[in-house]
Amino acid sequence: MEDDKAIMALEMVNDHNLTVHTYNEELAFKIHKNLPRYNNLLTQWVERMKEKVME
Repeated sequence: MEDDKAIMALEMVNDHNLTVHTYNEELAFKIHKNLPRYNNLLTQWVERMKEKVME
């Protein structure tokens, strides 16, 4: 995994942890803005795993 994707993955985990333990509307809006980036990252991971399985 490239460094930028690894950093994004760590940000995603951190945001997940914050949503589980924090009830802050402003924070929720900030995290909500990141969801499209995380969706793209997860889609890429799934595709890479599928390719590895098919090898």
